[in-house]
Amino acid sequence: MKKKIICVLALLMAAGIVYADGNNKDQGFIYGEITVKNGDTYRGPIRWGKEEAFWHDMFNSTKDDNEYADLIPDKDLRELKERRDDDEGGFGNFIRELFGKSRGYSNVTTTHQFVCRFGDLKSMKMWGSDTVLLTFKNGDKTEVSGGSNDIDTKIHVIDQMAGKQILEWDNIRKIEFMPVPRALEQTFGEPLYGTVKTDSGNFKGFIQWDHDECLSTDELDGDYKNRDMAIRFGEIKAIQKQRRGSLVTLHSGKDYYLTGSNDVNNDNRGIIINDLQVGKVLVDWDEFIGVEFEKTPGTPIPGYDDFIESKTLSGTVETKGGKTYSGRMVYDIDEALDFELISGEHENIQYNLPIRNIAVIEPLKRCCSRITLKNGQTLELEDSRDVDKDNAGLLVWEEDEPVYIPWRKVEKIKFN
Repeated sequence: MKKKIICVLALLMAAGIVYADGNNKDQGFIYGEITVKNGDTYRGPIRWGKEEAFWHDMFNSTKDDNEYADLIPDKDLRELKERRDDDEGGFGNFIRELFGKSRGYSNVTTTHQFVCRFGDLKSMKMWGSDTVLLTFKNGDKTEVSGGSNDIDTKIHVIDQMAGKQILEWDNIRKIEFMPVPRALEQTFGEPLYGTVKTDSGNFKGFIQWDHDECLSTDELDGDYKNRDMAIRFGEIKAIQKQRRGSLVTLHSGKDYYLTGSNDVNNDNRGIIINDLQVGKVLVDWDEFIGVEFEKTPGTPIPGYDDFIESKTLSGTVETKGGKTYSGRMVYDIDEALDFELISGEHENIQYNLPIRNIAVIEPLKRCCSRITLKNGQTLELEDSRDVDKDNAGLLVWEEDEPVYIPWRKVEKIKFN
C-alpha cells in the first residue's frame, strides 16, 4: 500500500499538483492581498470579474514581445516566410506577429497569446489600463496586455474587516497571491462539479458554464412560460439540451424547460471542464448533451501550494533524420515554461493542456499530433498551429547554444 501511495503522489507532482493541507475545505479559492492606489489593502478570497474564482481557472492575455524569434537562422526564416506568402490567413498573420519589424516585417504588432492558471502566479502589478507585469512562483516576470476580459475588469474581494468590495481595475496598484490561511468565514459560493455528457464521451471535473458561471451562487437565466427565470446553480441537479432550449432539473425534483437565453440555447459559448491532471476541456454547445452536478470529491479542490513553481521547459527532441537533441527547450518559438499551454481539438472537443502534464508529443503527417499525457491518456490533437504543420518549430539548447529544429523534421518530443 505504501508503494501505491508514493506512486500516486509522484504522478500528481509530475502534473504540477501536490495536495497540501487537506483540512482546509476553502483552499481552492483565489486568495490574496490587493493594494489600491491610495495605499489601502484588502485581503481575502478574490473573484475575477464575474468569472474566475479558483486557482485552477485560467488567466488570459497577450505577450507583447518574443525574445526567441531572432534565434531562428536566416535560412529557416526564409522557409517560414515562404509559407507565410502561401498563407495570408492564420499562419501568415502568426509569422508576421512572431517576428515583427525585427526580421523584415513592418507595420505589425508583435503579440502572442498568454494563458496560465491563477495558481501559477505570485503577483501582478497594474501598469495603466491594460498592461500588467506578472511575476510567477519561480520569480520569472513577463509583461502582458489586453487580449481578453481578464484585463481591465472589476475585481471582487471579501475582506475580513471591510466585507465584500468591488474594485475598479484602474484603482488597483498590485495583487499579491497567497494560500488561503484557514477555512473562510465567507466565500463567493461552492465550486460547480459534475459530469458533462457529450457525443464524444463524458468528462468529469470542475465546471464553468458558458465560460462564466462556476459557483453555486451564480444563476442560470432563461424564459419559462413567457416569464424571466433565474435559478441558482446550487439548486440544479441536471441540465439537458432539448430542442431550442434546455430541460433543467432541480434537487427538489421540479423540472423547467428554459429558452431565450445564451445560458440555455445555442448561443451558449460552451462548457469548460477543469481536469487538473489534463487541463482545460471545452465542450461546444453542438457537442453538449447534458450535465449532472454532484458534490465535490472527498479530496479538497487543490489550493495555491498545490501548484508547483514553474520550470523552464526541457526535454529531448528526436528528428526524422535520426538526430537527438536534449536540453532547455522553447516550443513553437513561444512557450518556454512548463505551465504554458498546448491547444488542439480531439473528436470535436477543444483541449488546453499545460505542458507540465504532457510526456510525449509525436507529429502525425501535417494535420495533427499524438499527445501522451503523464497520466497515460493519449489524444490526437488537430486544428491548432501548436500541433500541426503551422508550428514554427523548436529551439533546444545544447552546450549553451540554441539549435533550431523545424517542425517538419520533428519525429518525437519527450518532456522532462
